Amino acid sequence: MISKNYLITFILLFIFACGGDDNISIPPENIELSISEKIFISDLESLIGNSIDINLISNFTTDDQGGIYYYRIQSLDLSGLGLSTLPESIGNLDSLEILNVDDNLLESLPDTICACPLDELTLLNNSICLTSSIPSCVQDYYDVMNQNCVAYPDENDQEFLDELVLMNGIMDSIAEEIKNDRVTWEIKLEGEGLVQRIIKLDLENLDLDTIPFSIGGLDHLKWIELENNNLTSIPASFGSLTQLWYLDLYNNQIFDLPSSFQYLTELKELYLYSNQLTEIDFSFSNLLNLEKLWINNNEISQIDSSICEIAVNLEFYFNDNKLCDNLPLCMLNIDLDEQNCDE
Repeated sequence: MISKNYLITFILLFIFACGGDDNISIPPENIELSISEKIFISDLESLIGNSIDINLISNFTTDDQGGIYYYRIQSLDLSGLGLSTLPESIGNLDSLEILNVDDNLLESLPDTICACPLDELTLLNNSICLTSSIPSCVQDYYDVMNQNCVAYPDENDQEFLDELVLMNGIMDSIAEEIKNDRVTWEIKLEGEGLVQRIIKLDLENLDLDTIPFSIGGLDHLKWIELENNNLTSIPASFGSLTQLWYLDLYNNQIFDLPSSFQYLTELKELYLYSNQLTEIDFSFSNLLNLEKLWINNNEISQIDSSICEIAVNLEFYFNDNKLCDNLPLCMLNIDLDEQNCDE
C-alpha cells in the first residue's frame, strides 16, 4: 500500500513535470525589499535621525517582476515618530494601501502621496492647520478639528467687543468680565484654517446705551441677551445675524425696531416687552421658526398684518399696549380691556 506522503509527493512531481498552471508562482526564500521601498526607508531614517526596524512598522506583499520577487510595503504605521514631514519618495510605494501618521508634528503632506493606492489614512493629532496643506486626493481623510491647531479670535468679532466697551464707556474691570465671562466662543473652520467666533453674548445689566453697528459681522451669533439696559434703538445690521435664534431686549427704552428684523429667519424666541415701542412694522412672513414673541407693556398701536401668517403656533403676549384699532384679522377678537385704549 502506497503511503499518504509518498502519494502527495508523486502528485506534485507529476504536476510540475507537466508544466502545471503558468499562473502559479512560488516566491523564493530570502527575497528583498524593492528599490523603491529601500529609498523610502533610507529617506525616512534620515528624517528621524536613526535606523528603524521596518518589520515593526510595516506589513508586506510580494511582487513578481519578471521572475524576480521583491517585498512591497502594503501597510505602514508611522505614528508617534516625531515626524515634521514625510519623504517625497512615499509616492513610489505603489502597493501602499494603509497609512497611519497619527501623533506627529506634520504641517503638510507631500503631493506625491496621491500616487499611493490608499484605502485608509489616519493623521490625527498633527499640526496640519491649513486645508491647502492637504493634497486633494486625501481631503476626505482630513479633519482640521482633529489637529493640534491654535484658533485665535476672529478680528471682526474682537473689534465688535472693543467698540462695545469704548462706545459705552465701560470701565476696565467690567470690560474684562465681558470678554472673559460673558462671551462664548466656538472654533470654526473658515477659509483655510480655524478661528474662534462668538456664538453667544450675555450683555444684560450693563447700563448699555449703544450697540455698535459692527454687531452685524457676528455671523455665527446664535444667542444674545441685552435685557435691563438703557438702549433706545437697535442697529439695522441686526438683520445680518442669520443664525440668531434667541434675542432678549426686554426692559430697555427702545422706541423703534429696524425692518431688517424680517431677515432673522432662524429666530425662535424674541422678547421685547417693557420698552417704548409704538409699532412693529417689519414683516413676519419669513420668521417661520418663531415660537415665542413677547411684546407686552409697550406703547404699540400698530403691528404688521403678516403676524397672522405665524400666529397659529406662536406663544404671543401683547397685553398692556394700545392695540385698539386697525388690527390684523387674526387679532380682531383680542380683549381690549387688556389694552390701554383710554390713555
